[in-house]
Amino acid sequence: MNATILGTIVFLANLLRTVSSTPIGHLGDTIGYKRLVLFIFLLLIVAFLCLAIFKIHITIFLLSVLILASKTPFNITLNPMLALMVESNKRGSAFGVRDIFLYSGITLGMLVAGLLTQYGFHIVFLANGILLLLMLPLVFILKESKVSEKAEDIKQKSKFWAQLREIKNKKVLKVFSVIVFLTSFASGTLVFIPLKGSEIGIADNFILYTFAGSSFLAAILSYVGGRITDLFNRKNLFLVNLVFTLILYVFLYLSSSITAFVISILLYTTILVFAPIYPVYFFDCFSEQDAGKAWGIVSTFSLVAEMIAPLIWGAIWDTSSQGMIFIFAGLFVIFAIILSLIYLPPNAVALKFIGMWKIN
Repeated sequence: MNATILGTIVFLANLLRTVSSTPIGHLGDTIGYKRLVLFIFLLLIVAFLCLAIFKIHITIFLLSVLILASKTPFNITLNPMLALMVESNKRGSAFGVRDIFLYSGITLGMLVAGLLTQYGFHIVFLANGILLLLMLPLVFILKESKVSEKAEDIKQKSKFWAQLREIKNKKVLKVFSVIVFLTSFASGTLVFIPLKGSEIGIADNFILYTFAGSSFLAAILSYVGGRITDLFNRKNLFLVNLVFTLILYVFLYLSSSITAFVISILLYTTILVFAPIYPVYFFDCFSEQDAGKAWGIVSTFSLVAEMIAPLIWGAIWDTSSQGMIFIFAGLFVIFAIILSLIYLPPNAVALKFIGMWKIN
């Protein structure tokens, strides 16, 4: 598979993710997230098993697009399901536990896939299909969120766009959409971190080791990040995470030694550890009835940014000073910080911490 075909697959997958995010959020609110997750599991099992069996090029192409695009259904369905099945003051811990398994799975999956490729990629696809099949019983024991219990009422609404207009806090939704677009567009520069390392003379294997170590640290510390999300003001934490992101881009721009590069990776790890802040704070800002649709809308803006950002950042990287993309990314984050300070609401969750009551 050449680079052109691979790029086409990634582009089509991102395009499919973009156009499907809002309808999937609506579908989850309508039929229930548990049923939607079950359908996605079955679809992926069939796709991986077909990839392991069939060698037809067009089949491999289409199934690869489908599998890469499946990130959106899982993001849109599982995040609202997880957020709404636990109390607000425990959501950070729940997302922290999720991220432990997420980053551990990424690290272990890359290792196992690397070992299996020596027997052929069809073995990798077969292993994925079998793994998903073994996980299928877990879907049946998932606790349905309260949103799904009201599915019959939602089904009575005849027009999808009418439901979108009924979302409360539309101003907050618009602000989140802009902020997510800005930060997602800026994060498109992160794929160039390995190139930045090579530019300053760092060996490729050391770059790989630093990223592996980053995932490992994120897996260990994710629950801590989740607990901190539960214990402190979530808007403030959201802002702090944006500031850390800004510092990361500044360090990437200034990096000219292995020490600065390692510090950049540690900052990137910190952002991963506190990743639960964003979904937890987001779901605090919307009612249970609106959460799925609102998440789907915001995800659409994120996906549009992720789809076009690599093309633009790549063009800038090739035609100007390579570090300038990180300056531009930092400016995007500054705008996001300003919007967050002015327009995003505070929390109103009372939490007990070290014998004292903190009002978010």
